[in-house]
Amino acid sequence: MITTKGIEELTEIVEVLPHIEVATKEICGEDYVTSSKVIPITRMLNLKMNNIKTSSSMGQELLMNIMNEISKRLLPSEHVQILAVSTLLSPRFKKIHFQDPIARSSVPANCSSLSKLLFPQSVDKKYWNM
Repeated sequence: MITTKGIEELTEIVEVLPHIEVATKEICGEDYVTSSKVIPITRMLNLKMNNIKTSSSMGQELLMNIMNEISKRLLPSEHVQILAVSTLLSPRFKKIHFQDPIARSSVPANCSSLSKLLFPQSVDKKYWNM
């Protein structure tokens, strides 16, 4: 027999887990995931999880553990150069999903230096003023 406390805990778990399911389906629902989606999906998942309010100890512990894992495993993805550059160059996202101002401001410079390495004769500085 499920107690009232058990129902409350299950209700809070049901509030937390669908956000992770949506992110997982977005990533796994395609034949391949483009790297430009990693930072936006991470940002949106983090925002959704921060807006959840729990009252039971089990719900708080679950939410705290999920937030710790997001912070440890996913949020540093802004500082991975290839992910940051691909997000910036995607017309869907640009800079809007970057949380860290340092990561946001360093990406155009990284794009410029990468393009100079790849195409030393054809880089025009006016195209990198973002």
